[in-house]
Amino acid sequence: MATLPPPDEARFKRIAKQATADLVRNALSLPNLKLLSRVQHKATSRHAVIYGGHDSTDPSLPMVGAHTFLRSSLTDLADLFQLNTPAKLDAYGATLGSRITAKQTLFSLTSTEHPAATSSASSAPHCEISWFAYNPPLPGMSKRDYCVLESHTDIEVLDQSNHVRRGWVRCLHSIDDVAWVSRPDRASFMMFTKDWLGRRLMNMYFTWDRTGLVCIETDTPGLLEVYYVLVPVLTGAAWNVSTKRMAKRQVEKILRLEQFLSYQHLDYGRAISASVVSVKNTTKCCARCTKTFHWLRTKRQCHRCLDVSSPE
Repeated sequence: MATLPPPDEARFKRIAKQATADLVRNALSLPNLKLLSRVQHKATSRHAVIYGGHDSTDPSLPMVGAHTFLRSSLTDLADLFQLNTPAKLDAYGATLGSRITAKQTLFSLTSTEHPAATSSASSAPHCEISWFAYNPPLPGMSKRDYCVLESHTDIEVLDQSNHVRRGWVRCLHSIDDVAWVSRPDRASFMMFTKDWLGRRLMNMYFTWDRTGLVCIETDTPGLLEVYYVLVPVLTGAAWNVSTKRMAKRQVEKILRLEQFLSYQHLDYGRAISASVVSVKNTTKCCARCTKTFHWLRTKRQCHRCLDVSSPE
């Protein structure tokens, strides 16, 4: 793998670090933006709140974000978004809807600086310059590619109660082709692009700034607070009803993550005894919100953890 000169590596590290900090700031400021909608996943009954506004760093750029909770761990999420196997690429397409056909790490940078922790939330925090090619979700559209700074970072967040919470961030920040440093194997990389995508160079780029996931642990073990922020950089298109709707539908897909991760841990060979059913019948309060069950608030039971909760 090619290496960057030290000045360029330091410059890209600074850009990635600043983009990650801006992403976290955008995520935590979502409740202050305009409420667009509330959506619910049919399978998990999990709710997500969708907000819309403008980027805090560059107010000329639109921003759409989703806020929800999901039952998982920081390690499982970080491992899913490594995208280093075909199975993980397929999982990414099944959850967030982008069918990635190729990914190549152009330059691997050293890990971005983040607060030291006694135990890392993710197995491999890293920062790299990555190239992606993907099939668009709509039929008839040309294949697209983009080059981004991809940063996976462990963070620590101080909540309103002055408690330090661990978190994990995946930040994508587009860089223009003109920003790439010249390197000897640039021609070979372009040949790889042509071979992979029908021997033609693609000239349609999808760009975004300070976009990604922010996941923070909560007081409840195994429950994460998740923000999904999208800051599109429009090239040749206006921020109209159509593009706004597409961005909104994209961030709503964050609700698919919990269902997918639940399937990964599901034990299909587990037998449920009659005593488990009796636990559901005798449970009085929701395991998530502690609300009391009554004839208007139904019960649902997880087949793995056996928690009884309300679908509301």
